Amino acid sequence: MRIIVAGRPHPPVPDDVPGDHPLWTTEIDHWLEPSPYAQATRRDAEQDLLRLLNGGGLGRELVSLTVAAGGGLSASDIAELTGSRPRLVERELSAASGRSFRRRSAHWTPGGPEVYLLAHEEIQRSAADLVTDAELADCRTRLHRWAQTYRSTDWPATTPAYLLRGYTQLLRELGDTGRLVELVCDAARHERLWQVTGADLEGLGELSASLDQLLSDGMRIGDADVSAALRLAAARDGLHERAAALPAELIGLWARLGHTNRAISLAESQREPWVRVPALVTVAASLAATGRPARVIELTYDVDSIDDRDQLLAAIAKGLAEAGQYTEALAMASCLEDEQRGVEALVATVRAAADADALDGPGEQAAVLLRASNAVPAVAIVSSSVKQGDLYADLACTFSLLGDDRRAQEAIELAVSATKDAEVFRKAQGLSHIAIRLAKAPRLTASAVGIARRSAESAATADPQEVGWLFPQVAAGLAAVREHEGAAWVVGHFLPEPVDRDEGLCAVTAATAESGDLGRALETAEQITTPIYRSKAFAAVGTALAKSAEPARCAHLADRNLHVLSEVSSPDWQVDLRIGIADSLLRAGHQEFAETVVAAATDLARGSRVPRGEVRSQIAVAGALAAVDAGEEADTLVRWAEASAEAEVGYLRVLRMVEVAEGLHLTGSNGRKNSLLTSLLDETSQKMHISEYPHAMQKIAQAFDTTGSPNRAREVAQVLLDEARALGNPSQQSWHMYGAAGAFLAVGDVDEALALTPSLPEDTVPEFLSGVVAKLVEAGDLERAVRLTEELADNREGERCLGHIAAGVASTGDLPHAVDLLDEISAPALRERCTVAVIQVAARSGATQEARDLADAITAPGHRSKALGAIADSLGPTPEGRVLLVEALALGPWDQLVEAIAGVAPEHLPLLAALSRNER
Repeated sequence: MRIIVAGRPHPPVPDDVPGDHPLWTTEIDHWLEPSPYAQATRRDAEQDLLRLLNGGGLGRELVSLTVAAGGGLSASDIAELTGSRPRLVERELSAASGRSFRRRSAHWTPGGPEVYLLAHEEIQRSAADLVTDAELADCRTRLHRWAQTYRSTDWPATTPAYLLRGYTQLLRELGDTGRLVELVCDAARHERLWQVTGADLEGLGELSASLDQLLSDGMRIGDADVSAALRLAAARDGLHERAAALPAELIGLWARLGHTNRAISLAESQREPWVRVPALVTVAASLAATGRPARVIELTYDVDSIDDRDQLLAAIAKGLAEAGQYTEALAMASCLEDEQRGVEALVATVRAAADADALDGPGEQAAVLLRASNAVPAVAIVSSSVKQGDLYADLACTFSLLGDDRRAQEAIELAVSATKDAEVFRKAQGLSHIAIRLAKAPRLTASAVGIARRSAESAATADPQEVGWLFPQVAAGLAAVREHEGAAWVVGHFLPEPVDRDEGLCAVTAATAESGDLGRALETAEQITTPIYRSKAFAAVGTALAKSAEPARCAHLADRNLHVLSEVSSPDWQVDLRIGIADSLLRAGHQEFAETVVAAATDLARGSRVPRGEVRSQIAVAGALAAVDAGEEADTLVRWAEASAEAEVGYLRVLRMVEVAEGLHLTGSNGRKNSLLTSLLDETSQKMHISEYPHAMQKIAQAFDTTGSPNRAREVAQVLLDEARALGNPSQQSWHMYGAAGAFLAVGDVDEALALTPSLPEDTVPEFLSGVVAKLVEAGDLERAVRLTEELADNREGERCLGHIAAGVASTGDLPHAVDLLDEISAPALRERCTVAVIQVAARSGATQEARDLADAITAPGHRSKALGAIADSLGPTPEGRVLLVEALALGPWDQLVEAIAGVAPEHLPLLAALSRNER
């Protein structure tokens, strides 16, 4: 077989082609002589163009506009631009040979009007040579006016596709930065792109491409337009923020509804990996469950790490099992490299396959039994006792449903044994989970009942104030095995507060519905008065109705639930609850109804974005403005941030107001700052929930310290410590101690903070000690920091401490030693985050080239952006600094670069203030 490869000189043969490949040899890789047939075709096409041009009138305008626009205009577009009629345009173009013009479907509307292009790039060049510069300039002026007409009406639904896609490319090719920035930063146009494409990916692509071009131009000429870069970056970050408001489950529902491209675009619009990967996971599961394996495989190319890949593969296995493709699901589960995740995927698959009607013949049943048997010893590697119990219980159900009662009982014993050494509340929780799972296997009912009762007995010895979250789960376990009186007693006895009671009834409703007793489940749901829990309960019943093939009742209940939702004030809760409603509707076969609910949830989530901007970003900009003596602008921005923070409630309000207090300090309003922090102390003491109180007090103490009032910070720390000693509840006492320790540490009282370590919640100690190391490094006590780090050598926080010490060592001028310490950090993401701190120190000390070399090794865009920003800041308001700053803006969010922007381009801080308020 012979393969003929033809291409253009650029790009050349790819670098990854092996050196001995025939493509590198001169016998293969050589210039082709021009084809006489191609030359003849070109001459014919040019003759067609000349006929149109020489004919003047509409024909000449057609050629000129097509050349000027770069193609992509429809007959209607050309008619609008020329003052003609679409039919006349079509007739004129149809008279030209196909060798000169070609037609294709519009990018987003394949069934819509076709667009016209010159047949080949060589023909495009020929046409450009035949049209005068004056004609091209006139046509482009018309295109600009045409675009402005639609912009002035906020890009209505009738906006031509060319203005949403091709026009942007034209402006980039022309180097018309002013028009390009205005166009791609236009919020109304972003909304139109969303309506057309169903996602923000197209808008994000335009903004990123524009930033890249701005950077490329800056590198070429040795200077960069920071103002344009700021506007582009702010618009991009706004779209990312809007995209991040969409829950992963909502994106997955779009895939289940059949909108595959939209779902993938929504997932890929997420900037941060911890948001993007879960979204891709839900899409992968949905596509696998609905029979679209080809698109599923494509998603695995969108992740970089092995862990992320394993998450995707586990989701695909789950989806395949849901679709009844058990052999494929088991094969996929076996591909996972992470042992624990692989075991979880395997157990989920065999559990799904154990359905009585799912397996074809004894051979397939035996294969599933073998896989389940192999999974039993593997579950032992799972670290969580509750998760271990869950997996053993699922295996017990699998064995029971497949007729192996002996192994089912053995798995039950292992499940219960997994909870044996756990704390009382964890034991009760684990037993409840086991009972709920076993209740789904008819022959395991007696075991499930006994375990649910044991769960309730364990829970009765726990402190309700300490673990109030436990009792809804315990009640659910009793309800799952139809011990309804016991479930009612747990709710009534341990959950006296109305909201807590409703949470318990909601859990009971869900478990009762899952057990198949839909009538009783609805009766329980009707007792709930809190709208959120009432809606969640109705959604749980709706899911059960969908599974029981009662689509009419499911739709009726969804209608009722949507009325309940009108009483829920939180947009986030409204979105989450609508997801549950839509999922049950879709599973019940109500595709159109489900899509309506999903669309409403999507609009609501997108609209939940903070319209006034982020308080933290505004305070950072206000501080930068104050530092360059722009006090009036800084004060205005702090007042804006304060008004935004006032609108928040509870714990979040306190956190935002603490940030405002820091802004007041930065702008010299220390009297107002002290008054605000004092009022926050009173508010926190009087209104804050006990679970949030210690952390809120710690934050206030930290704010007192950072704003120049360390003695007030110590007073807050002492209050927390005194309150902790007076508390009788051990859990509450330890969390008060944790808050006090954090407050003492903030003010630099390291010994007082360390003395409280034995009293802190056990799982917080490593992180707390890492904070102590950071404080010691900040104080210059590297020797003590190293000793404390050695105590954390076998802990992940120990590696974080190495990062702190590396930054401290770098500050002494020993950069090689700092780099050696960074190399000891095994986790790549953590190492890169710590490298940024070292680069910041190196850049401030003047080691610019060494800092740049370290930055070049960073792969994560966000970390690389911060590193480049620090280097740019060290270069100051120079051409080189501006180019580097634009590179940093192209890679990461602008609000992490405020200090660099102030150092490199302080004249643009007023613009940054406007952008921080979402004023585009």
